[in-house]
Amino acid sequence: MGWVRVFLVSMACLVVAAAACSGSEFSAGGGGSFDGGAGSRGSGGGAGTSTDGGTPACKTCADLHTDCGTVPNGCGDTLDCGRCATGSKCQFGHCAAQAYCGNMQCDAGETCESCPTDCGCGGGRCIAAACCVPNCAGKQCGEDGCGGTCGAACGSGFLCDAGHCISMPSCGDGTCDPTVREDCVSCPTDCKCSTGDRCFGSMCCHPNCAGKACGSDGCGGTCGSCSSGFLCQQGQCQSDGSCGNLFCDPTENCSTCSTDCGCMNGQRCTVAGTCCSPQCAGKQCGSDACGGQCPPGCTAGYTCGPTSMCSLALVCGNGACQTGENCYNCGTDCTCGAGQVCFNAGCCTRQCSGKQCGDDGCGGVCGQCGMNQSCQGGICVNQASCGDGSCQTNLNEDCLSCARDCPCPPGQLCRSGGAGGAATCCAPACNGAVCGPDNCGGSCGTCAPGTACQNGTCQPVCGDGFCASGYGENCLKCPMDCSCGSDTCDGTGTCCHVPQCGVDWQCGAGTVCGVAVNCEICPGGGTCFNHTCASCSLPDTTGAGGASSAPAIPVTSTGSTTGPTTTTGAGGSICTQ
Repeated sequence: MGWVRVFLVSMACLVVAAAACSGSEFSAGGGGSFDGGAGSRGSGGGAGTSTDGGTPACKTCADLHTDCGTVPNGCGDTLDCGRCATGSKCQFGHCAAQAYCGNMQCDAGETCESCPTDCGCGGGRCIAAACCVPNCAGKQCGEDGCGGTCGAACGSGFLCDAGHCISMPSCGDGTCDPTVREDCVSCPTDCKCSTGDRCFGSMCCHPNCAGKACGSDGCGGTCGSCSSGFLCQQGQCQSDGSCGNLFCDPTENCSTCSTDCGCMNGQRCTVAGTCCSPQCAGKQCGSDACGGQCPPGCTAGYTCGPTSMCSLALVCGNGACQTGENCYNCGTDCTCGAGQVCFNAGCCTRQCSGKQCGDDGCGGVCGQCGMNQSCQGGICVNQASCGDGSCQTNLNEDCLSCARDCPCPPGQLCRSGGAGGAATCCAPACNGAVCGPDNCGGSCGTCAPGTACQNGTCQPVCGDGFCASGYGENCLKCPMDCSCGSDTCDGTGTCCHVPQCGVDWQCGAGTVCGVAVNCEICPGGGTCFNHTCASCSLPDTTGAGGASSAPAIPVTSTGSTTGPTTTTGAGGSICTQ
C-alpha cells in the first residue's frame, strides 16, 4: 500500500503545487526539539531582538501560521511548533489526518488481505485480496463461490450436482472416481482431503504459510493478521508509517513525527527533520551547527565575535568608554573629570590656577575683566583705555585682554598667541571637511565610533572590532570586523547563509550565495519537494484568510531544481511525508 499512496499523493502535490504551495528564498539566518503535547500548537518563542543585539526580525509559530514541526524563525534559530495527535502527521506546518492501517478507514491501496481491520469483509470472506460474498441461494450443497460450501454434505449414495443432492450409488463406495464427477465437494465421503489439507475450488489444497505472518494461505484461509498501524505486505507485517505507532518509519522524521522519531537527550531536531548534536563546547553564542544558536547568547549591548564569545558592542550608551568613543561623540560613556572640559574630542584640564582671566588652555577663558581693566598674564589690571571703544594694540589690547575694544568679527574666534604673544582673531577653515582641525585650535567635527578622520572625512577603521556598515564597511572589505561566522560573504559584501545538507535541506540541489549545494536524491527515488523528501497533500496556503502565496518549486528525483531555489513551504513550514 505504501508505494501506491506515495505515488498518488506525490502526483497530487505536483499538480496543485503552482496554486497551493509557497516557497521562499533561502536567506541569511535561520535548530532542539521540544514536544508541544499531542495536538498542541507550539509557541516557538517570541519575536524581538536577535541574540547578537541585531534588528528585531525573529518570527513566532503564530507569525508563520505554523501549528507543528520545526521551522526557521528568520534570525538564525529554529522553532519547534509542537506535534500532532496520534493519527495525524505534520504537513506544511499543519496537522493532517493520515492514511494508515488502523484508522478505521479503508484507504486507497489497502485491501481486506493487507489491512483487514480497516477493509474487513463483514459477512463475506477475503479471497485473493478481494471481498467475496457467499451465494447459496437455491442450493442444498456445493460451493458457495467463496471457497466454502452450502449446507451439509450429501449422504452416502448421493452426489452433489449443481447445488442439489442426486442419487449416485458409487458415492460412498470408498473410491474417489472423477469420471462420475466425484470430488471433495460433490462427494466428500470418497474424496476426503488429507489431514492438514482443505477443500478449495473442488480440489484439495495444501495451505502454505511457510515464512508468512499474515495474508492468504492459498486455500481461502489466512496465515494471520497484523495489529493496528501495520500492513500485510508479501506475507509480513510492515509498519504503515502511522505517526504514533512508536516506530520511526522511513517516511517519518523528528519534525513530522516527534512521538516516534524523537531525538536523543542533548540533540536538536533541524528544519530538515534530522537529529543533530549541537557543537557548543567553549562557546557563548553563534551557530550550533544544527541550524540554531548556542546558549546563552549575548545580551543587549553585547555582540557575538568571530570566536563565538560575547564582547561589549561598540554602542554609545552602554556605560563603557570604548575604543572609537570620546567625550565629543559619546559624552554619556566618556565623561570628563572634575575641572576638565571636552576639547578637540579629548578631556582637557583647564589651566586657570592663579588666573583671573585669559586663555584656559582648553579653548575657553578663565574669566572676563571688568570695565577699564585688561587681562595681563592672567591678572586683571586697571587700564583706563580698555572700554573706550578703541583697540589700542600699543597698550597690549587684543581680543583676549580687552574683548570690549577688540572684538572678533562674526564667525571668527579669539585665539591666544602663546607666551608673550598677542591674541588674534582666527577664521575657522574647514572647506568641506567634517572632521579634523579647523586651523584655529578647534575641530571641524569628530567621527562616530568605528571610524577615524582621514583627510577631513570619516572613514571606517578595519581591525577595530566594529563593523561600520553605515560607512561602507562589510564582510568583503573587512572580514575581521564584519565576520559572517558560519555563513558566507557573497560578492556584494553581504553575509549569506548557505544551507547544510541534513540540517537545512534533506535533498535537491541549487546555487545559494553563489555556492553550489547538492544534497543528492531522496532514498528510494522519492520526490524532493522544497528540498524535503516528501509525499504530501497540500493544505490551504492562504494563511489567515489571505491571498495564496507564490508557488513552491518541486525538485525532481535527480536532485536538481526546476526553478529558483526554494526551501520552505506555506508559512515557512516544510512539506513533509
